[in-house]
Amino acid sequence: MIGIFLIYFIWKVFSELAVQFNKSKWGYGLLGIVIYYAGTFVGGIIIGLIDVFAGTNYADESNTIILNLIALPFGLLAVWGFYKLLENKWGAQKFGEEDSLDQELNEFNREA
Repeated sequence: MIGIFLIYFIWKVFSELAVQFNKSKWGYGLLGIVIYYAGTFVGGIIIGLIDVFAGTNYADESNTIILNLIALPFGLLAVWGFYKLLENKWGAQKFGEEDSLDQELNEFNREA
């Protein structure tokens, strides 16, 4: 149940960011969810590799819910990183198009 709320909020944050910068609401909302699952998948692989190299057999003996909770921060970190990447990239593009430092000078020259 918590996973459904988490997926909803990830979709909501990415779709609001996409709407703010005039991008595809559904496309980037779904991309955010895919990034979350990719991050948890990579986190699971890292946990498995650490388990194999350490020789603890923790992954074999533990509960699946515990392993999912351990992999959760990897997914959230991937989502946060991708959100910041898109925000900075789109923000720089928006700044370059609309808020030029010479915009007032250009408007003044056009009027003259």
